[in-house]
Amino acid sequence: VGAMVVLAQADTTLLAEAFGAAEDFEVSPDEYYDYQYSRPRIVRSATGESRIVWPTTRMLRASVPGTNLDLILLHGWEPSYRWSSFAAEILEHATQLEVDFVVMVGALLADVPHTRPIAITPHANDPSLVTRDSPWRGELRIPSSAQSLLEQAFEGRHEAVQHIKVEDGKGQAL
Repeated sequence: VGAMVVLAQADTTLLAEAFGAAEDFEVSPDEYYDYQYSRPRIVRSATGESRIVWPTTRMLRASVPGTNLDLILLHGWEPSYRWSSFAAEILEHATQLEVDFVVMVGALLADVPHTRPIAITPHANDPSLVTRDSPWRGELRIPSSAQSLLEQAFEGRHEAVQHIKVEDGKGQAL
């Protein structure tokens, strides 16, 4: 049994350390990233050694103690191009790992004060997975993301839940 969680870097690091996750897969950075937009970083240690950290997306794998659950963590940079191929590559690898449940956590970048409440909008391809009402009613049109394409790729192949934080420019929950 495998559950896949798509998270931000800090959240992934916390869970990876807690469960002793190891890297299982990495997409090829040259295939998906524009290095003028998503620049590689140079990391220098205290001893003066340096290494290049390329923008990429990694899949980490850990066993959850006391269960038969493998936790698959996916994190990384949103690709600059070839989003469909990117989503297909992630889906293919998740299928090989026999992922059977997906949780996605994302956010919309907005200029809002940190003192405002966070609005959470849950949705799922199976309505029974969502335990609270969404503030959204009717049709929603927002710019897409690579994570949205991943959700569509998983649709019909895995149960998928995505939570997105959505606020307007004044910090009011929509």
